[in-house]
Amino acid sequence: MDTPVVATLLQPAAPNWPDQIEAIRTLLGAPNNPTVFPSHFLRVVLPRIGGHIVQFQRNGQTVGVGFLFPRASSHSSTQFLAHTSVVYTLRCHVLQGDLSLEELAEAAQRSLPESRAIPYDPAATHAFRRTSTVVDGWDMGAPSIDEAAAIRSLQKRIWGVSTDNLYPTDIHSTDFGCVQSEVVRSGNQVVAFLFGFYKHGGRPLPAGWDEGINRDWRLESQVLGVHPDLRGRGVATLLKVRQAEKARQAGIDIVNWTADPLLWPNAALNFGRLGAVAFDFVPGMYAFRNEMNRVPASRLALTWLVNSRRVLDRLRAPGGVRDLAGAGAVVVNDGSLRVDLTCAAPRIAIEIPQNWVALQAQSLSEAEAWRSATDTVLAHYIGSQPGNYIITSVARERERCYLVAE
Repeated sequence: MDTPVVATLLQPAAPNWPDQIEAIRTLLGAPNNPTVFPSHFLRVVLPRIGGHIVQFQRNGQTVGVGFLFPRASSHSSTQFLAHTSVVYTLRCHVLQGDLSLEELAEAAQRSLPESRAIPYDPAATHAFRRTSTVVDGWDMGAPSIDEAAAIRSLQKRIWGVSTDNLYPTDIHSTDFGCVQSEVVRSGNQVVAFLFGFYKHGGRPLPAGWDEGINRDWRLESQVLGVHPDLRGRGVATLLKVRQAEKARQAGIDIVNWTADPLLWPNAALNFGRLGAVAFDFVPGMYAFRNEMNRVPASRLALTWLVNSRRVLDRLRAPGGVRDLAGAGAVVVNDGSLRVDLTCAAPRIAIEIPQNWVALQAQSLSEAEAWRSATDTVLAHYIGSQPGNYIITSVARERERCYLVAE
């Protein structure tokens, strides 16, 4: 009789979590295995979406590795309210040839008794369902298999990252079942994309915000990319509006994502155009470096209540960028030079660079000073508890740019 496979869930709180991630990626053939996820995703994002890493062992030997991703199902919108089981896609990497995917799934389910794990082989051939709809003259829809590969190429072009930091192509397949994907086409070319992962749970909402909201089944919007030649033409907005529509169709009330607080175009889109808010700040969230992130990658965690009156009104009639004088906010930093941590005004303004990407390329020391100053301000003021501030909008004063919090 064969010795049973034992599944062990790795713990993100473990002191050696980053080392465990790198050891597993190396075991699976990274950086030369295109089915392996980027290190920063496995370290930070997978736990945030309610996912898990599973190590499978037999007789003390590692015989496989699995990644559990929250999976969409016909009951996704109500499964938590009804206290039914959680459904995962088990992304299986078999290291011993005589193991079946079903055997690994059964072992994983024993480690998560209230769950169901659907086995999935990322190296197999999978089905893609291309869709197409025209919005404001742009052809948009879910990607074909070739377009899924084009997402990787466009991501590499935009951020200048190595192939080890690109996402696997198969995640956009219908078989994977854990991702909402959308591309924008110009002729036969993919010129923009947006994808996000289904998510179990998340950070609590501020007091009084959660009435009638499904807090437990969410979408984590992960990567939005627009070809450099098309920036400023509203393509990113179209992708986010489409994402909100698809989230509502999936019974999702909350879309989360992270954003660099110092990227002004992103802030104008997220807070001014979309009506998202931010009450969580994570300094030094990612360790990676690329052409757009040359200093520690601090992030705001954004919350987008896609069914709220605020968001629905904003999408119909964008609030845009306000003039600082009309925002009624007290400025709490003079760029990177002065920081005020004593303000108790009803509304504050946090200055950010007009062009953060260019600043990082021009002067690394100045960029580091900006990051340090704004990290201090954001960590002090932003939060969801009484006395904290929530970022709700953006403002300008001539060439100077601000996040506005209240």
